[in-house]
Amino acid sequence: MTEAVVTLQVTQRFFDAVSAQMERWCSRKILEVEWQSEVSARADRKENLQRIRELEEEVHRLQTNEGKESFLRQKKPACGLSPIDQN
Repeated sequence: MTEAVVTLQVTQRFFDAVSAQMERWCSRKILEVEWQSEVSARADRKENLQRIRELEEEVHRLQTNEGKESFLRQKKPACGLSPIDQN
C-alpha cells in the first residue's frame, strides 16, 4: 500500500469516528431538549390550571355578589319606601 492510501484510510476512520461521536452528541442533545420541554410544559400547565381556578373562583364570587345585589334591589322599591310605608 502506498502512503497516500494509508493516509486516506486513516483519514476515513477519523471522520467515521467523529461522525459517530457527533451523532451520539446530537441524540443526547435532542433528548435533553425534549426533557426540558416536557418539564417546562408541565410547569406551564400547572400555572395555567392555577390561574383557571383563580378566575373560576372570581367568576363564582362575582355571580354570587350579583345575585345578592339583584335580590336586594328587588326587595327595595324604586321610591325608596319600605313595603309597609306604601299602604
